[in-house]
Amino acid sequence: MATVTVFFDVKEDPSKEIVSEDHRWYDTIKQEMLYFKGGKLSFKYIEDDYLIKMGSEERYSRGIKSTYRMLPVVEEVVANNYFNMIKTTNKNTIINWFHSSGYGDNTSISYINDIEVSFDILDIDQELFCDGLERERFRYVQN
Repeated sequence: MATVTVFFDVKEDPSKEIVSEDHRWYDTIKQEMLYFKGGKLSFKYIEDDYLIKMGSEERYSRGIKSTYRMLPVVEEVVANNYFNMIKTTNKNTIINWFHSSGYGDNTSISYINDIEVSFDILDIDQELFCDGLERERFRYVQN
């Protein structure tokens, strides 16, 4: 029986948070200030209900030929928060790989904690097991 210890990779990733800012846009046709809250204010060329209700005679008298125009659209923006880091490990990936790889008949988990997991392997299967670990790029040591 041989023992192989696989180390978990611990990464710190920034947390994600939704950006919420105040936006203002002055509508020159309605002649009013519009307020929006969200991440980003962008514009799309879409049909305006206000211009449709206005009627074609009034539109033409104001020099507006179409019912389409550029209107503001608030888009959601997700930003990285580097002040609030989240620690992640590949612990579940390693254990799921072990259970799905077919080594479960001749191999068992002998020890597991927050930084490593140890497997007891038959000497015959040790080389094949270590090749599988290298293929998945897991860090390990043979004891």
